[in-house]
Amino acid sequence: YHSDHSLKNEKAFKALAEKYNLLITGGSDCHGFGKREVLIGKVKIPYELVENLKKALRL
Repeated sequence: YHSDHSLKNEKAFKALAEKYNLLITGGSDCHGFGKREVLIGKVKIPYELVENLKKALRL
């Protein structure tokens, strides 16, 4: 998940990740003030993805 991705892009990238058994992550791609106004914490991902990351790390 990325702040610039459309719903169509999200679905396509999710399908690729599932096809190749990849973990899905997300973020704002924040580079600080004065760049883009999408700040850290503004891009939301489904909590299921957080759980998948934790499971992969065995946490």
